[in-house]
Amino acid sequence: MNIQWYPGHMTKTRRMIVDQIKNVDAVCEIVDARIPISSRNPNIDSICGTKPRIVILNRMDLADGEATKKWIEYFRSKGIAAVATDCKSKKGINDFLPAVRSVLKEKIDRNAARGMNRPLRVMIVGIPNVGKSTLLNIISGLDKQTNGEIIFDTKDPKISYMFQNDALLPWKTVLENAMLGLDLSGNNNEEKKNYDSLKMINDFLDYIGNNNL
Repeated sequence: MNIQWYPGHMTKTRRMIVDQIKNVDAVCEIVDARIPISSRNPNIDSICGTKPRIVILNRMDLADGEATKKWIEYFRSKGIAAVATDCKSKKGINDFLPAVRSVLKEKIDRNAARGMNRPLRVMIVGIPNVGKSTLLNIISGLDKQTNGEIIFDTKDPKISYMFQNDALLPWKTVLENAMLGLDLSGNNNEEKKNYDSLKMINDFLDYIGNNNL
């Protein structure tokens, strides 16, 4: 009997990772701190190849602290940066960016020597329900922490991420969603939202029948 271990959506995601991994600088894998090995995709090492790696042991609040320290040492012994977090309380989130910069130090230094300031592209992976969306929402500013603070080592880190599928931000109107590009580019004051930009957006909304929203 041929048994397919993956649910269908995980098979699709695996194909997407294989297809896109060449376009990123590093891979960040999120696992459950209580069961770090069991909550990993068994093929993730072969999929990532030689890409720089970070493992986030999420839900550290529910795991044994001493065991988590040993798991961090284990992953680091394999050449993989590792940090522990609790994305719900946001504990440990501030360790994420330093870990990324650490594994990509050679690339960052090489770009700096060439006078290049290229953005770092990090792929976030993990099986369902390990905390990927929570981490992304926090570091990109779409969600606010319930306590503590998020500290960046640059004044304007310009962190963003792209949804896997086309999506609207439900707390914004149709017009505000359409103008999101202006907001993200920093052109978010009334003076910069010039007539031509507004006319183009309104013409588009009128074309699709949503100009009154």
